[in-house]
Amino acid sequence: MHTRLALLVVVVLLVGVAFVAGCGKKADENRPVADMRVEAEKMDAATLRENAKVYKDALQAKMAELNKVKEQIKPDELLTEKGIELQKKSAEISASIGKLRERLQVYLDQLAKKGEDITDLKVN
Repeated sequence: MHTRLALLVVVVLLVGVAFVAGCGKKADENRPVADMRVEAEKMDAATLRENAKVYKDALQAKMAELNKVKEQIKPDELLTEKGIELQKKSAEISASIGKLRERLQVYLDQLAKKGEDITDLKVN
């Protein structure tokens, strides 16, 4: 009986942790920058930093994805169907990177205005 109860407690805790982890913030590259600026002006430094980290992580993931695609593009296959498709995918990812970078900058600008150190949040 005690093992069933213990097992039930463990399962409930795992489900709870999974739910909370799944509800984390995600970077939205289509969110209007103007709206983000208005909201960012009202945020405290900790919230700005948290949001910036979300966008930084998403940006780094997209950059890694782009590198993988670029590695697949072979000079002698540029005009093949595969080469054209990879170039198209590369362009889409590059556009996404630009959008994420622009939205990350909203939070970095606000943090800088508050006198916060943002060197750990910058992406090259």
